[in-house]
Amino acid sequence: MTGSFILDYYLLVLVASCGLFQIVGALHGYRGMTFSDNRFASTCIGAAALIGAFAWFFLSQDRNVPDSDLGMNGNEQFAYFFAGSGTGLAITLIVASLRQLKFGARQRELPEGLDALKETTFLSLMFRLIRRLGAGGSTLH
Repeated sequence: MTGSFILDYYLLVLVASCGLFQIVGALHGYRGMTFSDNRFASTCIGAAALIGAFAWFFLSQDRNVPDSDLGMNGNEQFAYFFAGSGTGLAITLIVASLRQLKFGARQRELPEGLDALKETTFLSLMFRLIRRLGAGGSTLH
């Protein structure tokens, strides 16, 4: 039945997304979104999460059920993929920020966009933005 797959699929996407974000962060030097300061450790954590999530999902029970036979249809898959990957991104950014509270806190100038995560954490960026907007500024520099 579709209902039995929903939580499992959501958890698959959430954990796999966290793992993928760790691998990408480690490979491209986005230290502000990795769980470890060590790039190799972050890559291993990410690979373990990614492989573990898929192994658990597909090996724990038969999941190859067509949508015509009570499986998940494409619309449901999209919705739960979107929710799971979004939650995975949020968890990744929050956990990485909390693990590295002091990383980049004293940086005066930061790169624009995603490259700022090479120099500081997401929560640090959000606090800077709030301070700047409260002071009447409009940039993160």
